[in-house]
Amino acid sequence: MKLHPGEMGAAKILRKLRELLPKESVVTTEVGQHQMWASLFYDVIQPGTFFSSTGLGTMGWGFPASIGAKVARPDVPVVDIAGDGSFSMTENSLATAVLEDIPVIVFILNNSTLGMVAQWQRTFYDRRMVGVDQGGCPDYVKLAESYGAQGIRAQSMDELDKAIKSALSSDVATVIDIPIDPEEDVLPFVAPGTSLSDMILPS
Repeated sequence: MKLHPGEMGAAKILRKLRELLPKESVVTTEVGQHQMWASLFYDVIQPGTFFSSTGLGTMGWGFPASIGAKVARPDVPVVDIAGDGSFSMTENSLATAVLEDIPVIVFILNNSTLGMVAQWQRTFYDRRMVGVDQGGCPDYVKLAESYGAQGIRAQSMDELDKAIKSALSSDVATVIDIPIDPEEDVLPFVAPGTSLSDMILPS
């Protein structure tokens, strides 16, 4: 298993988000690789500002949760850290965010695949890949715009910096689509039924 720490690696992306968000910002997560990366690389500064379904594996939870959090805390930025697979589960909640003037930010680490399932298939099933390729569908920028939200694609750290700042100043919901390497793994990684001493580390 290897990391793919190019310019748009997960760690760099999430550290950039942390750098630009006010410390009191609220973050929710969906479920998958991005959730684990967020736990590893997004530093939580204040209690009560990071919400995840953790081990319950509730894909699609983070976006509606971010809408609820923004209603409860309209004075702070609220960001849903998402993967493309999880966001697709409840993207229709963009209608609620737009119609009710709830300017949340959706931060999609988009590897065009069901990333955690793909990682398991690569790692434990000899790369026998099935049912994980999202094929770059849909176009999340166009999807956001179709709801009346702001859609931005960030393909470099400079574009990401500008996208986050634009989202923070927006009065409508914003979806930031960030293409990443579909082969990037979450590491370290503990396989099912093993101990921490058997942890899989970057090679």
